[in-house]
Amino acid sequence: RYFTAMDDVIRAHGGFLNKFIGDGLLVVYGVPLSQGPAVDAANAVLTALAMLRRVDELNAARSDDSPVLRIGVGIHTGMLTSGNVGSRDRLEYSVIGETVNLASRLESLNKDYGTEIILSGATYEQVSNQVPDIYPLGEAAVRGFDEPIPIYGLGPRVAGKSAQAKPLEVPA
Repeated sequence: RYFTAMDDVIRAHGGFLNKFIGDGLLVVYGVPLSQGPAVDAANAVLTALAMLRRVDELNAARSDDSPVLRIGVGIHTGMLTSGNVGSRDRLEYSVIGETVNLASRLESLNKDYGTEIILSGATYEQVSNQVPDIYPLGEAAVRGFDEPIPIYGLGPRVAGKSAQAKPLEVPA
């Protein structure tokens, strides 16, 4: 039910669910066709907020013996490589590169920062004039990156409460 609900939200906001990674999802925007970095980043943020709302709905409808669902989202805007990746005998469509790695690392920082959504500085630059609930978290040392990465939270600072989404206008 969770994966289906998330896939519905992702599709509704123009995202492409590239793959399931354990209980996680790899979602991309602007691949294969971009609407421009600002629109792609805004769509990613809209999706993250909608995912939190949908998780709240799933939790409200759960039986008493099922676990409470919590998610963390990492969003980074940048260049990546997309296409068929693999070996001669096994190819799959995927995305690779530093952008993908950083988004994954940002997602894992949510537990440390008590957040549900973390944006990179690059994403912040694309959406900051449209999203009022963004706040700086400082710079984080991120595995695989030589320099600290500026990061921003979106929504509440305490994990377990979903963001109160405000309408986000996507530039035309």
